[in-house]
Amino acid sequence: MSDPIIKFRDLNDLTSPPLTAYQPFPMLDTSGRGSYFIATTEDNFFNCYSGAMSKGLKSHILSFHTFAKKEHLYITAISNLNKKIDYLHLTMQIDQNLISEDEFDYEIETNEDRYLIHSNNNFKDDDFEFAVSVVNKIPHRKFTSDELSEMFSIPFEKVNNLLVIYESSCKFLER
Repeated sequence: MSDPIIKFRDLNDLTSPPLTAYQPFPMLDTSGRGSYFIATTEDNFFNCYSGAMSKGLKSHILSFHTFAKKEHLYITAISNLNKKIDYLHLTMQIDQNLISEDEFDYEIETNEDRYLIHSNNNFKDDDFEFAVSVVNKIPHRKFTSDELSEMFSIPFEKVNNLLVIYESSCKFLER
């Protein structure tokens, strides 16, 4: 099993987390410990390192990567919750006749990113395990696949396909 290369984020794309990346180069290994290429992004600087790395150091670097992925999921979930709240406030205004249906439609059309949750078609299957670990930590709540899809902007079809694979670890799923 080979370690995957971790891609870097676009510094202008604030929706993707900053990452530390590594790529193993077993064919270059002369130390017996594993040769790696390590790259980091920090404060808009790109740093590259290469050399041998112990398993402990590799594990340490991977923990930062795991943290960055989970942080990105938390930010997505909170952002989507805010969109849901803003949309609810807008629908309450129309229900209380504070705005007209035309004003409601205009607000949604002109500020779509504030109210509508879009699916992330680039959501990676291996990130689903992180999403499952996040929702499993929320006590006293079971989530539906629709809620999971909405919370993390995962396409609904992808959630249903991945639930089959991760079903045993999905404590959040309502049955």
